[in-house]
Amino acid sequence: MYQEVLNPVNRRDLPVMAVFFLGAVAGLAVFSALLDRLLWDHHDTVRGGADRADGRFVAGAVALARWSADRGPVPVDWGVPLLLAAAGLAVVRPIG
Repeated sequence: MYQEVLNPVNRRDLPVMAVFFLGAVAGLAVFSALLDRLLWDHHDTVRGGADRADGRFVAGAVALARWSADRGPVPVDWGVPLLLAAAGLAVVRPIG
């Protein structure tokens, strides 16, 4: 799949890239509408689970920040991932 998308980009094949782009936009629009509807209908259920999910997202981000595909886990300065997690939480929390 990756190579099938990358080849038209390298060849600058605009019609193929346009079809891929339109498909991506349509997919995002449908997914966004579905997610909006589900969150609207099940707001109270999601809100309770969102509190527990915050910790899982932070833990997942920290685990991914420490991983290098070539060398496996590598030491990382924890300041940047924790700062980004706190910033994301500060932005998302008031919205909910």
